[in-house]
Amino acid sequence: MGILETVLVGAGIGVVAIWIWANIRRFLSTTGWGTSRLDREFRNVFALMPEARRRDLVETIMNRRRCSRAAAMRFAMDDRARDERRWD
Repeated sequence: MGILETVLVGAGIGVVAIWIWANIRRFLSTTGWGTSRLDREFRNVFALMPEARRRDLVETIMNRRRCSRAAAMRFAMDDRARDERRWD
């Protein structure tokens, strides 16, 4: 095997490795691994809301109620559930 073939094989292995790494990273970010269960539930409940608006909602509740981020997310989800059940 000559130097050219060695370089091409090395480049091919590198391209495949980068492709695998990128897909694993994308999979982990879209499945929510590395985030808490509460974060995933909050994102699911407010899925139609842009990310910036979700952050603003949590910050507003934290400031008004003087609570933690987790408590603010729970309160927002509970409030949303109450709104959905209001006319049942």
